[in-house]
Amino acid sequence: MSAPGATLLTVQHDGAVTAIAFSPDSTLVASGGGSMTVALSPVGAGQERRIESLGFVSDLAFSPDGTRLAVADLDQVAVFEVATGAAVWRGPVQAERSVNTVAFTPAGDLLVVTTDDHVFVLNAATGSRDREIAVEPTIADADLSLDGRLIALAIDKRHGANHINAGAAAVVELDTGAERSRFTPGDAVFAIAFSPEKPDPFVLFGSADNTTRMIGSSSGEEVWQERLETGASSVAFDPKGRWVVVGSADGTAIVLEAESGVPSDGKVAFDGAVTHVAFAGNGKWAAATGFGDPDQRLVVFNAESGTKRYALPIQECLALGFSPDSRWLGVGHFDNAVILDNGTP
Repeated sequence: MSAPGATLLTVQHDGAVTAIAFSPDSTLVASGGGSMTVALSPVGAGQERRIESLGFVSDLAFSPDGTRLAVADLDQVAVFEVATGAAVWRGPVQAERSVNTVAFTPAGDLLVVTTDDHVFVLNAATGSRDREIAVEPTIADADLSLDGRLIALAIDKRHGANHINAGAAAVVELDTGAERSRFTPGDAVFAIAFSPEKPDPFVLFGSADNTTRMIGSSSGEEVWQERLETGASSVAFDPKGRWVVVGSADGTAIVLEAESGVPSDGKVAFDGAVTHVAFAGNGKWAAATGFGDPDQRLVVFNAESGTKRYALPIQECLALGFSPDSRWLGVGHFDNAVILDNGTP
């Protein structure tokens, strides 16, 4: 058995790897970015396959049954059959707008897509448009609720000709397009995530006003806030609902109790900004990547105690994600994707 942090698999790409997704059964990993291909690689025995993309891949998502793969492919969306690599359908969703995120709803019948200023709900089998929801620019981050009924949007209004230091955390109902709630902090919102509760989850978000907040998705009312030295650049919920992890530009990744916002002993310091954070499905381990110390640019640690499971001197991280069974961790770099062995969950 490999030691935690050992490299199980390296997937070479001719370009940056900015998107990684594991299949629901954790046996297959998809990776893509600037190489004009998406790699489908078995985690273990099996033959790697490649799917041709039309442009820069910004996001990947497996269907809940693992039979299809959705690809955010420059200004288009494509859905492929995993078994054959054949395209089910592909096409643009908005003229002159890149596709930033894709996610299947839990039943697998709908695909939720975001661009800089729209949310689209598509028929997953045909690509036909069920709903189009206009949002003020720019959507900096998005997360789909566990039941697939809501989408949380991080709005950053600093871009464009009318540059203003403003933003919002908005929760939108996908079946109606109505905005359920909105919280407007003192600056742009960078990162956002839903808690695992259904049907009324909480929303965690980080803002450029140097705060991380938890709000109710229906009320929009603040539950707690944590002030940081700089704004939170990435946030993630423990799938079990007990913890959240927050990464910030001040070089810290910190775990907080989801209910109260009280910090645990789980904390990692980097010499430079934290770029990505993620939680394992078992709720025990958090991962963070950052700049600085060349021997510690990826750290996987216990959420409650802060004990390090392993630390590695990786290249700059462009994508990060655990497998659903918590056994594997995928890391995207400038020319490859690396799959690490976390050990027995």
